[in-house]
Amino acid sequence: MTNKSPRLPRKAFALPGPPAPPNSPALLQNKLPTPPKDSFALRVVEGIEDAALVEIKCDAPATKTAIELMVVLDISGSMSTECKVQDASGQAQKHGFSILDVCKHATRALAATLDADSRLGLITFDNIAELVLPSASVDEDHVKQLHTVLDDLAPRGCTNLWGGLEKALGELNKQGSSLPRAVVLLTDGLPNTRPEGGEVEALRKMKRLEKDVSDITVHTFGFGYSLDDEVLDGLASEAGGIFAFVPDAGMVGTTFTNLSASLRASAASDALLNDLPLGDLRRGETKHALLANPEKLLLTDRQGQNLARATGVVHVATVADRRFAAAERFRMQLIDALRISPPPAEMVSFQPGDRIEAQFQGRQTWYAGTISRATATGYDVDYDDGDREQNVSATLIRSEVTDAWASTRRVCAELAVEAREMLAGPLFGLGNELAAADASAAVAVAKASGAGASDALREMARADAWRDGWEAALRRAPPRSERRIALALSLPKGAPTSEVYELAGLVGTDVAANRIAGGIMDLEGQVKIATSSQREWKRWGRYYCRSLASAHRRGTCHNFKDQSVQHYFGSVAKDLLADADAAFSKLPPPKPSREGCGVASGAAMARAYHYRGNGCVAGDSLARLFDGTRKRVSDVVKGDVLVDALTNGPAVVRCVVRTRMLDPTLYAVGDVRATAWHPCMAPGGDRWSFPAEVTMPVVDRDVAYVYSFLFEGRATGYLSVGGTAVIGLGHGITDDSVAAHPFYGTERVVDALKDCYGFSEGRVDLLDGAYVRAAGNRYVSAIDPDRVVGPMASRTVPTIAVEAPLVAASA
Repeated sequence: MTNKSPRLPRKAFALPGPPAPPNSPALLQNKLPTPPKDSFALRVVEGIEDAALVEIKCDAPATKTAIELMVVLDISGSMSTECKVQDASGQAQKHGFSILDVCKHATRALAATLDADSRLGLITFDNIAELVLPSASVDEDHVKQLHTVLDDLAPRGCTNLWGGLEKALGELNKQGSSLPRAVVLLTDGLPNTRPEGGEVEALRKMKRLEKDVSDITVHTFGFGYSLDDEVLDGLASEAGGIFAFVPDAGMVGTTFTNLSASLRASAASDALLNDLPLGDLRRGETKHALLANPEKLLLTDRQGQNLARATGVVHVATVADRRFAAAERFRMQLIDALRISPPPAEMVSFQPGDRIEAQFQGRQTWYAGTISRATATGYDVDYDDGDREQNVSATLIRSEVTDAWASTRRVCAELAVEAREMLAGPLFGLGNELAAADASAAVAVAKASGAGASDALREMARADAWRDGWEAALRRAPPRSERRIALALSLPKGAPTSEVYELAGLVGTDVAANRIAGGIMDLEGQVKIATSSQREWKRWGRYYCRSLASAHRRGTCHNFKDQSVQHYFGSVAKDLLADADAAFSKLPPPKPSREGCGVASGAAMARAYHYRGNGCVAGDSLARLFDGTRKRVSDVVKGDVLVDALTNGPAVVRCVVRTRMLDPTLYAVGDVRATAWHPCMAPGGDRWSFPAEVTMPVVDRDVAYVYSFLFEGRATGYLSVGGTAVIGLGHGITDDSVAAHPFYGTERVVDALKDCYGFSEGRVDLLDGAYVRAAGNRYVSAIDPDRVVGPMASRTVPTIAVEAPLVAASA
């Protein structure tokens, strides 16, 4: 695909006429100004191999969209299964919560992210579907009703998934709301009460019979490891939504806060560029698409309404355009690589005593009097050894497990190699940066292996080090003159000098390069693990790959973990995500429903299922000074000498960090009121604890700011007047599972604070949500410069951390 396409017909892209003058009669007829609407613009670029690159921009006056959601919750008997969560070491932890407990919490999380201008309803299904909470505005009273209804739900019965979805679509259609409407379906397994032709065909039939149903999107969420992923993905794909795999409870928060942010930032759902699906168009974002020789371009939403036509001139491709085209082509290749193709059929024979696991179609002949348990969803086939031997034949879909697994593994590995070659080639010229990232990853893996780390920890270490190495290498790019020389030597013979200069200027700041790099991280990380063996593939790998492909098809960021999707969110979605994360972190943990678990399990869930954010203490807490006096925490300044938390020696304050908080949830540890995840040690205690795990929360509307301190030297924290030990920033503790943190406990937080306004004077002021996670980080890893109070400091920002969504991690 190297031959260039002919020039696009310019007549197809007509310039709009001049605007009417201010005194035009047409304008004067409108007595009231119309509210501003979202606007969409198309930019067409020709001459990129055999296609045209189309850039779609959405400019929006609004910051969010009011929506109507109908949650469809599976309450079948299997929802009583205990739900696990992975800790930082990759080990599965049990807290006594069932899958239903976690799904209830997810529903509460969705409600917490909505305003009163949105609407929410709830339908449950087991053998039958029931509307347990009619859709209404998400005000305080409605949220209380939702919590009451959720508290009364218990697992029972079978899994009539279609019954729940059908009722949800019918209820939303009956409401006739003008808001964008969506179904959010939560389930843990295989439907065992099914409509004729299956759920996807039933949805298609309903859309044909009831036209307005076509305007409702369906998002499906599969919990656990016994899913009919083909059905869940098929329903979401048919109805313009996403299928998300939620392997354990630790992914609940990020999955549903991201969904809320995406829906509320959307200006147009399920958009089409001609016949090419684009997914949702969100405010403040730019998408790219490749079309082969279009004669005209028309952008429409799912209702068929025209959003934009191509206008103006057709642009000649620049180097930046060719890079975006390469990134878009890579995205399409990634979707194809992750897609699980229908397996071929073949004939096989079985003998008495054989035991297989398979799927069957067609005629089946079995032993006389023997009942086969082989079904359309695949189960063991048993034979009675006492029966007389007879031939048994069937059409077996063998590759459900084997061929699909091997094919996906091979194609994904090949794509990772191609992506590396693309970044190292003349278009990007980032071979040295790739080598630096690989070297950083190799060192991290060696250290983790030497320390006896688990496979999960080694992979976390590799991924984090690769990303950090990549970002650091981009920041250390050589001077522009040196890059011009190197790039000139790598360009094809006869390439114009202008391309050399343009390439040199873009190296290290190119958004397209980071999109491809994110794909490499996933392909060589989680995708590689998911396809590493038939066992991993069958247990969870295929669900993960389907889920990741679904997010890329929709062009959305469905969690903070998968790096290849982080670039999809723009500024509006990032802000909404920060708000949603903050709302989720303030939810009280549910009570465990399984026997043998006490209140501590609720705190454990909050610790594992919320993201540990900035930890601080209220300003009215009293700190003990080394000279024997006391001082309010809010009055402490740079140079004050407090009492070290562990040694009782002097602890000199280097910087005070004050964070603006809205109605913070605080926990009293001795005489100190701290946020949930700021490690403290109770008076007379001998270990660090999270306040949320040792005491009950209180929402304090009188507290506007919370405080944390960075100390000189090796001080670990400070003591309050009452003897409570409060940990400091950059404390250096690594051998304590509560105190240790890869950002707050290391020099990384010091480096981040140095770039903030006020650090040299010893006082940094932050807004709520200033601490953020970069792409793929489970823990906080940076400070958002937009949430630092004061003039912007001169700073160098990691490229991926800027271009990936910066997700606020609240206290």
